[in-house]
Amino acid sequence: MTKAHHFETVFGEDGIRVYRYSAAQKAELIGGAAGSVTLKFKDGPSRVIPFVSRNAAAEAGDIYFCTMHPDQVKREPGACPLCGMKLVAQSHLYAAVDLRKVEPGTLKASISIKGLGGDEPEAAFTETFQGAAHHGEHH
Repeated sequence: MTKAHHFETVFGEDGIRVYRYSAAQKAELIGGAAGSVTLKFKDGPSRVIPFVSRNAAAEAGDIYFCTMHPDQVKREPGACPLCGMKLVAQSHLYAAVDLRKVEPGTLKASISIKGLGGDEPEAAFTETFQGAAHHGEHH
């Protein structure tokens, strides 16, 4: 967590996904944010990979929420029960990297994100790889 945002980092076999939440831990769209991740392998070189913005793939496990009522969250498309607006799929930042053979605890990912807007337009944090998750295994 930073002072204005909460980020969820998900390490998948095919790459790293970063989801954005408000300080109150409500789902947010990634918007115009961009950045990169610097991977530091234990006893190895560093590698910088740019993030690309991605919309959810409309697969099982995606998070859908109401932009007017972000506490209204579902795992499938639909309408907000409070206002009737169409729920939107949560977008995220994605860095493609093959993590299938990486051992837990042997990789640190230093994440830098810019273009967040508001009181905190930039954020930086570091996560340690603890194993790969499967699609849909996030907040």
